[in-house]
Amino acid sequence: METNRRSYLSIDDLFEALNAKDRGRYIVMDCPCCEVKNAAFSYKKNLNFISCNRQNECGETTLVTFEKEIDSSKIKLEEDTHTTPLSVEKQKEITLLSSQLQHLVSNVRIDHEVCKTYRGLSQVNYSDYLIKTPNNQLGLSLAEKLPHIFENYDTPSKKKLLENRDVIIPYFDETNKVDRLLLRSSQPLKGAIKEINVLVQDNKRDAKDYHLSLSKDASRTDNPIILAETIIDGLSLREIDKNCEFIAVSGVNHMRQAMSYVSENKEQFKERSFIIAMDNDRAGEVATQKWETLLTQLDLTNTRFEYPEGDQHDLNDLLTNNKAALIDSYSSSIHKNKSRHYQDKLDKLVDSVSLSPEVNKEIEI
Repeated sequence: METNRRSYLSIDDLFEALNAKDRGRYIVMDCPCCEVKNAAFSYKKNLNFISCNRQNECGETTLVTFEKEIDSSKIKLEEDTHTTPLSVEKQKEITLLSSQLQHLVSNVRIDHEVCKTYRGLSQVNYSDYLIKTPNNQLGLSLAEKLPHIFENYDTPSKKKLLENRDVIIPYFDETNKVDRLLLRSSQPLKGAIKEINVLVQDNKRDAKDYHLSLSKDASRTDNPIILAETIIDGLSLREIDKNCEFIAVSGVNHMRQAMSYVSENKEQFKERSFIIAMDNDRAGEVATQKWETLLTQLDLTNTRFEYPEGDQHDLNDLLTNNKAALIDSYSSSIHKNKSRHYQDKLDKLVDSVSLSPEVNKEIEI
């Protein structure tokens, strides 16, 4: 059949015409026959055949010819950010959950005694980033009402993980849809898992895993940007400095996205400096070194948070156990960072002057 044959000038023309997306060994694209989005695929080693996945509705195999010779070993595409599509039922649950959580963090302050503080954080401080409720069975309630989102928690052992959870930390994507949830307990039981990570949009390759709290003018230079290990650590500094700006990852194993964000926006941050405030433990030291390497490569001023001597391993430990020590350490860290930033600027100025042709000419004379 004529509809089973297509000719394109080049691979680029094919990719552009069919909205191709990289999936590793194969490429997903719009079907050239039924024209349904992302319904067809072709293996990179044989781009002359495109097959439609809709076996009952289309299922056609299209023979493709190119006017220019192709070399499949040179194919490079931007990777798709999604894997498999979400079910209609799950999409409805995500829309509902996203709307409710957005409303809660934006407009609602739960008027209950147990919600006034969380781990030393005041409600006015934490409420834009996390939700604390009087219901310590919130995790189980969510699983019951949103069975498709919590489909991986439908066994007795998995459901038990959701018990005694009264805190939600949501991560929203650029469209304000929930990417993931962290479920915690304000009164954790001994031996219980501290945090349950629920992937909501689990069809994504990179569900959001960091928080940004930056001024609208991110280029302003009066204060450094804190790199915190968790949102709770970032908010711990916000508790003592309402103007504190931070980028908070969701643990030392989830830094890649935040690091990519900084790298991609290095021009925006070129006049800023950073204080690396990972936890004061072995894993935090490894994470700190990774940040130092990246920021130095980007030519961005960076210093370490100066933890006091003692057993406090993170910023929230300091806030809840020795707030005065946190204030002193923060002040000292800010001072050290600003001094380093000033020196870095001075060094760059000196270098730029010494490299100036006019100056060099005067020196020669």
